[in-house]
Amino acid sequence: MLHHAAAITAAPEDIHAWHLKNGWAGFGYHLYVRKDGSVHRGRPIWASGAHTLNFNSRTLGVCCEGNYDVETVMPPAQLEALRAVLGYLRGLYPDAAVRCHRDYNATACPGKHFPLAAVLEEGETDCRVASLLAMTNQEEDDQMQRFKTVGELPEPYRAEIQALIDKGHLRGKGGDAGLDLTEDMARVLIVCARMEGVV
Repeated sequence: MLHHAAAITAAPEDIHAWHLKNGWAGFGYHLYVRKDGSVHRGRPIWASGAHTLNFNSRTLGVCCEGNYDVETVMPPAQLEALRAVLGYLRGLYPDAAVRCHRDYNATACPGKHFPLAAVLEEGETDCRVASLLAMTNQEEDDQMQRFKTVGELPEPYRAEIQALIDKGHLRGKGGDAGLDLTEDMARVLIVCARMEGVV
């Protein structure tokens, strides 16, 4: 799901603070692409975001710095980085569609001047961004035991993770959910869910 920050300049820390003020568990997007081409990770890909009402549990949120209701040109560095991010995500989810926030909610996001056609053009992209994201994920994989189903999780986490799945706050289907969680991830999810009164 593509978004803009609706702010000409916004650091990841700014968005985190804004989303906390909304009563959310902080930064609601999964990835944030700044105008200088830098890419910042927000929520882990395995976690439900807070970016598209009624669709957070089954979408990934990618936000671009800027306000493309008023800004008419996306900087080339940002465009290249965004295309690389989408290329990386297509590798993970080849059947997923790329959509805009406005396709699902009553909003102009990501802005009337957002260059969707250019973003979706096929062609070479800067692979450094995708490589960085993939390397970070691989490092996490190498260092932590990952659990693929609720039944594999340590006992203290099973019931609450299952409740998050049942309520649509975590991707998966029942006890055979295709999870990809470490024990730390499960613990963080449960703490955030308790703080928000979800479980």
